[in-house]
Amino acid sequence: MNRSTAVMEVPVVPVVPVSGPSARVRAVRSTVELRPRAVQPTSALRSVRSVPSVQAVSARVVSTRAVVARPVSARRYAVRRAVAVAVLGVLSMLVVVVLGVVAEAAGAAQARAEVPAGSVVAAVRPGETVWEPARRAAPRARTTAVVERIVADNGLTGPVDSVLPTGLALRVPA
Repeated sequence: MNRSTAVMEVPVVPVVPVSGPSARVRAVRSTVELRPRAVQPTSALRSVRSVPSVQAVSARVVSTRAVVARPVSARRYAVRRAVAVAVLGVLSMLVVVVLGVVAEAAGAAQARAEVPAGSVVAAVRPGETVWEPARRAAPRARTTAVVERIVADNGLTGPVDSVLPTGLALRVPA
């Protein structure tokens, strides 16, 4: 069996001094030496063939030292605060942009889903703009989405608020 020794530094209980010369001590660290040692299984475990000898560890504290808190200057706090504000600002802007993109994509998908897929031909009545046939054709859909579809399907140019010629045959969603 290998008799190697491992040395590791372990933080122990934090110290919270009230006042006095140790007021800057914030924790105590101990260096601990670990040594493996073999332990034979008990008689109850010996009857089980697959149980090998168990290895235990003995520990011994080698040294203990206090970790002293260094005073932090006001300038360092100001720099930390400025960096934290900048990072939070950038993260906030990133969240707003991502939410805006997601909302826009969801709105566009919803607008496409609301407009009926089929189309029929409707005649324009006297004094109507594109908005009136859009409201008649799909009353439950968003009117702006239906108007955009009518304009695209019929190749209309010019402002959508202009009066259309009476009797014009428009392809409208149905």
